[in-house]
Amino acid sequence: MTQRILLGSAFYLLWVGLSGHFSPFLLATSVLSVVGVVALVSHLGLISRDFQPFTLIAGIVGYWGWLLVEILKANFDVIVAILRGRISPAMAWLPASQKSQVFRALYANSITLTPVR
Repeated sequence: MTQRILLGSAFYLLWVGLSGHFSPFLLATSVLSVVGVVALVSHLGLISRDFQPFTLIAGIVGYWGWLLVEILKANFDVIVAILRGRISPAMAWLPASQKSQVFRALYANSITLTPVR
């Protein structure tokens, strides 16, 4: 039960932190959504007894810091390219050092935000 409460708290804090919406209706429906997600994850047996979601906070904060820096660099690069008139679409292959499929997907979604230098 403790894992479910911690996981629900982590999900809720993540939702509030990312959404930035604080109306009573959205806060109430987000609680219902988190309860539903935790119930589904629990029913599917995806919650391990050893899992403590708050141990991931340092990694998440580090990731958000890295992502913010990359977004700022990408925006600066795009502004410079627009001002110089040198914009052309391109695709590049980048090595992925992540071991887990979840982290590879997160990495892939993150780098699609940034143009190739």
